Amino acid sequence: MPPPHLYGDHHLPVHGSDGEVIDPGHISSSDLLPPVKEEVFDKLYEEAMRDSLSSEGELSDIANRERSRSMLSKVPATVPTVVKSESSASCVLSDWPGEFQFNLGFPEHTKPRDPQYSHMVNKLYICQNSNITLNLLFTSHPDNKSFSLNAAMVFTSPDHSLHPVTVCYQHSHTSAGRLKDPLASHLLRVSSDLVASKYFQFGDRKHLVVLEPLPSVAEPALLSQVTLKFTDLGSCPGGINRRDTAVVFNLEVDGVCVGRRVLPVRVCTCPKRDRVHDEKSEMGRNNAKGSIDKQPSGEEKFWILANGKDNYEALRKVGELFEKNKCGDVVEWGEEVDKMNKKARLDIK
Repeated sequence: MPPPHLYGDHHLPVHGSDGEVIDPGHISSSDLLPPVKEEVFDKLYEEAMRDSLSSEGELSDIANRERSRSMLSKVPATVPTVVKSESSASCVLSDWPGEFQFNLGFPEHTKPRDPQYSHMVNKLYICQNSNITLNLLFTSHPDNKSFSLNAAMVFTSPDHSLHPVTVCYQHSHTSAGRLKDPLASHLLRVSSDLVASKYFQFGDRKHLVVLEPLPSVAEPALLSQVTLKFTDLGSCPGGINRRDTAVVFNLEVDGVCVGRRVLPVRVCTCPKRDRVHDEKSEMGRNNAKGSIDKQPSGEEKFWILANGKDNYEALRKVGELFEKNKCGDVVEWGEEVDKMNKKARLDIK
C-alpha cells in the first residue's frame, strides 16, 4: 500500500476585522511536506492494526468494530470507514463519548444562510465555504496526557461507504485542468487558533485532518474550539452528488481512540430551509399531529381573508415572495395554503 501524503498547514487562520475566520485550512505550495517514509508508515499502520483494550483490559465492542473497519478498508484505523451491520443493512457509525465524555457544542443559528444545527435530527446544515466554530468538550486525562483530534468526512450509505469524499472537478481544478492548490481535493477543512492542522491523503484518495496536541484548558471540562469549512456543495456531480455524508471526529491519546462523535452534514445553499424541511419529515415519522400551529423553527402561522379571486391571487404572490426571501419551502407552503382554502370552503358548505 502506498504511503499517505502529508500536508502541513503551519499558517494559523487569517482573521477579518470582525474576528471571522476567513480561510481555515488554507495552504500554499511552499507548505507541502514530503511523503511519510515507507518504513515509518508501515510502523504506524502496524500499530494502528493492534487490538485496542478497554478500560477493564478486555477487547471492547468499539475496538472490534474499529478493527473490522481497518481490515475492510486496508487503510489505517484512524481513517473512519463505514461497514454494514451483520444484523441489518444499516451502517455502523455511532457516537462513543468514552471515559472522557467527548462531545461537541454548537453555536445558535440566527439568519437563514447561517450554519444551522438541528438537535432533532442531529445534523449540520451549512453553505459551501461558510465557517462554523465548534466546541470540543471532554474531561481531563488523569495522567495529564495531551489529546489529539482526527477528523474525516465519510459517506454514510453502505453502498458508498468505501468511496472517498472529494471535491468535484469544477471546484477543485482551474480552467487549465490543474488543481487549484495542494488541498483542492480536500472537502473538509479544520483549523484552530492554537494548533496547526495536518492533512493526510491516502492512496485510495481518502482524506484525514489531524490536530495535535489539543491545548490544555482548566477544569471542570476541557473546551477547545475548532473551525470547520466545506469546500464543495452536496449537489455537485462528481463530488458528494446528493449522497448522505458525516464528519467523524476521533479523540485520541497516544494514537489510541478514546472517544468518537459522528456529525451528519448537508452542504447546501439555504441551511434554514433544509433544516426545517428535515425536521418536519422527522416529526411526521414520529407520528406527530397532522396539523400543527407552530413550525419547528417556532414561527406562528396566521391567516388573512381575501374577498374575491383577484385579491387572493395578489396576496398569494406576495406571500410566495416572503416565503422565498426567508428560504422557506415555497412548494410546501403553497400546498398548505390550498389545503386550508379547501377546508374553509367545505366548512362554509
